[in-house]
Amino acid sequence: MRVAVRWSVRVAMLLLVACGNTVAPAEQDAAQDVADDLGTDDALDDAGTDDATDLDVKEVAVDVPQDATADVAPDVNDVPDLILDVGQCAIDDDCVGKVALSACQLPKCSVGVCSAIKNPDACCLDADCDDGNECNTHKCDQQQHKCTNVAIANCCSGKVLLQSAGFESGQDGFVATDGADNGNVAWQNTSYRAHGGKKSLYFGNPCHTYDNSMTPAGACKPLLSETKPVSTTLLSKTWLLPKDKKAQAHFWLWLDSEPPYTSSMPAGACDPPCNAASSCIQVAGASVCEPEKDLLSLQVLAQDAPPATVFWSTQIGKTTQGDPASPSGWRHVAVDLAYWQGKSIQLAWQFATKSNVKNGYEGIYLDDVVVETICPDLGKILCGDAQKCDDDGLACTADSCTGYSNAKGQGVCFHDNIAACCLGDADCDDGNTCTIDTCTTNVCKSTPDATQPGCCKPATIQNESFDTQPLTGWVNLGLNSVNVFWRINPKGGEAGSGSMSFANAIFTNYDDQTLLVGEGAHGTACAKPIQLKPGTNYKLLKFALNMDTEWSDVATAQYVNPPIPGNAKLDWFSVQILTGGLTETIWSSDAIFGSTQGNWLPVTVPLDAYAGKSVQVCVHFEAGDATLNDKPGVNIDNLSVTEACEKADCYWNSECANKTCAACQTPVCAASTCVCQAVSNCP
Repeated sequence: MRVAVRWSVRVAMLLLVACGNTVAPAEQDAAQDVADDLGTDDALDDAGTDDATDLDVKEVAVDVPQDATADVAPDVNDVPDLILDVGQCAIDDDCVGKVALSACQLPKCSVGVCSAIKNPDACCLDADCDDGNECNTHKCDQQQHKCTNVAIANCCSGKVLLQSAGFESGQDGFVATDGADNGNVAWQNTSYRAHGGKKSLYFGNPCHTYDNSMTPAGACKPLLSETKPVSTTLLSKTWLLPKDKKAQAHFWLWLDSEPPYTSSMPAGACDPPCNAASSCIQVAGASVCEPEKDLLSLQVLAQDAPPATVFWSTQIGKTTQGDPASPSGWRHVAVDLAYWQGKSIQLAWQFATKSNVKNGYEGIYLDDVVVETICPDLGKILCGDAQKCDDDGLACTADSCTGYSNAKGQGVCFHDNIAACCLGDADCDDGNTCTIDTCTTNVCKSTPDATQPGCCKPATIQNESFDTQPLTGWVNLGLNSVNVFWRINPKGGEAGSGSMSFANAIFTNYDDQTLLVGEGAHGTACAKPIQLKPGTNYKLLKFALNMDTEWSDVATAQYVNPPIPGNAKLDWFSVQILTGGLTETIWSSDAIFGSTQGNWLPVTVPLDAYAGKSVQVCVHFEAGDATLNDKPGVNIDNLSVTEACEKADCYWNSECANKTCAACQTPVCAASTCVCQAVSNCP
């Protein structure tokens, strides 16, 4: 037993020294007491500081004979008691307040030392919610620190995701080859429109057209003498499709291009039918196949196989606008890739105008491009003319069949998320700790959390009363007239004070008869740059508008601007944001049918999309032609840019475009809320 006692005391002293503790005299006395109780004189010697610092595990092994194992074991159980006498804790509760904990951690006592461990019932990151099921989403509610795991539609074990491109931080490996005359028309990341996330990939220019003669400096007006045809090819990465699995590609498309010939000419009866790149029309009483211009197509490029066109924009009328099923203008396009199973492929989007006219349309947006295999149990996801899609039981998904663009009568069921729809607060997390994110009746709302210091401080960033001559702090750009431009009207304001007016020198109209025949005045005025701070405060542009134009004499139901597609807009006012060298229109007189009927109207436009950026507020007006320009035109008063803690759900109908409505209904903004309004004369 002497060897066992010597080993027990020596280990205790060794542990104390290893933890940075010096053996105090009192502890030497305690060691002597142990020695006396056990009848040995060696305990005190072994507890001395000189001997203890020289000890290591190997010394213990030397002191313990091979046949002493039975004697050693009982004394080993005494070691924890000696450690706990100088440690932080004995149980987990002893660690409360001794270690820093996050919302998803618990205190833990281990061998006398306190530490933080993961709380299995809480989460801080989405990764904390991984339940091991590849067919579930893993989301953490940052407010409640609770996990939400929702089944992924069309998912199955072993499914292969070859590409998922959302274009949030770049072009995700897509490479463009543009025509030599494209000029400022090119593929670029943009936040102007997006299907998922905040960005998409856009083919166009800063004026949001694919007319390469339009520039912000030229007031985004087409110059026919400088317009040239544009063309592009957007090429994806190369993927090797699995040999043992069927595959598909699908993407979201927002398209605005020159309409097909059949929109303005009588349809013909061509026999044989025209190919997908042409339209059948009547010319001089005969049916002919006329090749379309401004045509978007998608090809599959595969090894040892000729290019195969799997989608033409003629299949959707060369536009995604006006589809009641997709009020946001986004169209889901799916392609069956079963033919290329086991081959390496690329996708190539091609677009060509073939002429220099009617290129003033907005262009092409791509988002959420996915290449993936599909589940072996095809009966659950394939659909067509005879088979519809089952309801997945989720309130925020549209259970619709998307037909394959290259396989007539066949398609796949997608349970796509409905824009701005939510199932719980976790779906509304905007990643900002200064907002309260809630889901009410499937609608997300994020409001500044005024209870947290520093989260919401109202402020005025820019304030313009236009009471002082001349117009200072603003620069006139893109003017075509020396007689009509933006200037101070000393008595044109709301209360008879000053306003900013686009007019002649005596403020009677915006007519300039010195311009070329048929040309109307146009011009843009931009304020000084201002910095919009990042954070949760709402950014709002406010001004009062009085607009009296040729549209004042036209019923709102008859407002169509431009009256002829592809031509210039008439008597059109817009508000633009200039940032990073690019100009984006954020509001226009289309929202008020071109006129306030000579009355003052308050206008509010959210600027949240530009938080953290340096911006310039610009106003633009274009007469469009030389007729009916004898009205007073546009007057602006009391313009301000503010940071506010509250804002309305909506101010204009255009902000409600993502709201889903039933057939024969359209989303509108009423009483600052998006609602569905019945469409008149709808069957």
